[in-house]
Amino acid sequence: MSGQIVRMPSIREVDPHDRKEKLRQDLLFAFHVVDMLGQPSGMGSHLTARLPGSETFLVHVHNFGFGEVTPDLIHEAYFELNVLSGENVDINPTLHIHTRIYMARPDVTCILHTHAKHVTALSATGENITVLTQGGARLYDECVLFDEDDGVALGKEPGSA
Repeated sequence: MSGQIVRMPSIREVDPHDRKEKLRQDLLFAFHVVDMLGQPSGMGSHLTARLPGSETFLVHVHNFGFGEVTPDLIHEAYFELNVLSGENVDINPTLHIHTRIYMARPDVTCILHTHAKHVTALSATGENITVLTQGGARLYDECVLFDEDDGVALGKEPGSA
């Protein structure tokens, strides 16, 4: 299938009873695409997808890299990080950053948080992004330097900013 574009049906086109499974498949696909693009940063990256019309989301089991995720490692959890599916499932305890965004923005259906090497290097400068080329124009006035990190990743506050 090299070079071919494969249309994936939107979750809105899927029977409501099959939406969770469709979302699980889409999320699995996304994990592997992000991995193939070299974007995950070990265990520090997160990828979640909100279940439409609910206060739950799908997430993978903690301590597995994106390229290692299989369907049985994707579970449903409440916004307070209580896992609904599976027993003794450990999810990333820092996911409040996702859930607070989902709570504040009902229109957001998926969140990807990575620490790509080039972005990490840029953020280490402590400077904001300056648009220098035409290609960067789409970022004009859209990027900000978040320099208020107190190092507390386990609290509920990071996603509330």
